[in-house]
Amino acid sequence: MMGKRVLLIDGDMQLNLTLSFFNEERALEFSQSGKNIYTAVRDERDLSDYVVPTEYEGLDIIPSTSNMSAIEFDL
Repeated sequence: MMGKRVLLIDGDMQLNLTLSFFNEERALEFSQSGKNIYTAVRDERDLSDYVVPTEYEGLDIIPSTSNMSAIEFDL
């Protein structure tokens, strides 16, 4: 309402935040496609490439994946 933009970053391996905005099928698609926070961090990529718009204007998300359980090991 104030014209601000919000970026949510889901770091939860259960995809809870991602599932709050997308159905399970779409959330799993992000998880399997590599368009998620795990891939971005692991590959040291620019996060802007992983931002996904939600149905709410000005509210975007970087989805998570169940692979987040391995992020500490991978790093």
